Amino acid sequence: VYLEEDFQHRFAANWVSLSVAVAGVVVAKTVITSLMLRLTGARRGVAIETGLLMASPSETTLIVLATAASAQSGHEEHSMNFSRDQWADLKERMGTGAVMVVIGLIGIWMGGHVFHLLVALICGLMVWELVGMLRPGVRHAQLQLGALTGAAMFIAIYLPVGFAMPLLLAPALIGFGQLERNRTIFMSFTVMILLAGYGIMQVRDDLGFGWLSWLVLVVVTTDVVGYFAGKAIGGPKFWPRVSPKKTWAGTVAGWIGAALVGLLFSINSGVGLQLIGISIAVSMASQMGDMAESGMKRKMGVKDSSNLIPGHGGLMDRFDGMLGASLFLLFIGQLIGFPYGLG
Repeated sequence: VYLEEDFQHRFAANWVSLSVAVAGVVVAKTVITSLMLRLTGARRGVAIETGLLMASPSETTLIVLATAASAQSGHEEHSMNFSRDQWADLKERMGTGAVMVVIGLIGIWMGGHVFHLLVALICGLMVWELVGMLRPGVRHAQLQLGALTGAAMFIAIYLPVGFAMPLLLAPALIGFGQLERNRTIFMSFTVMILLAGYGIMQVRDDLGFGWLSWLVLVVVTTDVVGYFAGKAIGGPKFWPRVSPKKTWAGTVAGWIGAALVGLLFSINSGVGLQLIGISIAVSMASQMGDMAESGMKRKMGVKDSSNLIPGHGGLMDRFDGMLGASLFLLFIGQLIGFPYGLG
């Protein structure tokens, strides 16, 4: 109990700075990406947009900057075409990014019923996206299974675990009976979404804002460090048929970045250094979630899970790594008494 209170006091002094930093990075990335798209002109802009559809959030900035540099020498006549229609895209991206940051920070900070409702809504919408990819054009199935998932998620967190588990698995089995094709894919991803959402709510309810921030930082660091290292080092591809841009160098670099996050949290929280190994394992799990969603989208022949978020694709595109990481954390929490050293 003393260690838990001590960690909360230590982290409370820094949570505002962390929140502002995360919000600043997201908004700055959105602004830079959209501004450079406008500077590179119409023809280059189309090419960049096409590439961005296949890129992860951490990849977009480098793609845009590299294309902007190459466009500067050959197409300067298009560089200053600042029409109102072009700037409308910038406003859309900025507005959407700002709204997502504000909603996320408010929900995580408030916790309780507000955070539960937010997670339930996100999980329901992700299943809605999933059904749309697996069975396009059948809107009633999308709405029914999405609503069922959200309701099951919201109710389950208020029940004892023994009663929550069958409720969390029910939407997967019900959808399995409704769909005519891709039933196994639906069942697997729906179970993953529901258990991952349940795990995230448990982290926030039982461990507080600090440890949920650790989970988010591990996933984000894995993605960002992995991308930059992969571009700088190159080398053998991780899964070229499905994700040709990911390399083994970037994959390993993501583990190293996650290890540094674990080291910093272990020092500042007073838990043992085993948190470093746990952070690496969570990083691996987030990469598995990313690759699982990429493989499913490639199989279904789609670039984005939906167009639900203007300028950003779908919710599954944004939360695939978090799904794998939180699902893994849910399981290891039962094995090692996470956070190790506090329990």
